Amino acid sequence: MQLARRRRREHGLERPRGSLNAIALDAGALIALENNDRAVWAALKLAVAKGAEVIVLSTVHAQLWRGTAGQVQLSKALEFCVQASLDPLARRSARSVGEQDE
Repeated sequence: MQLARRRRREHGLERPRGSLNAIALDAGALIALENNDRAVWAALKLAVAKGAEVIVLSTVHAQLWRGTAGQVQLSKALEFCVQASLDPLARRSARSVGEQDE
């Protein structure tokens, strides 16, 4: 969570105080980002620019993460996302689970 906030702050995209805007990305959106889908990238960039919190569930992250060189676009997108946990998995654990699934 701290990394996503730091990235937004570094790029001058800090969310205004009191703003409750948020979007959640599902597996389909993350796959589109991984495949460099321009429309989904534009939507992500617009959401971040408007100060929305971009949320990815740790279970979705674990489902898609393989830690391969082909996931550069996905990795870049996840830098602007907040990892939401409905379970005890953290960002590092989610990636570890995904890598073990190969």
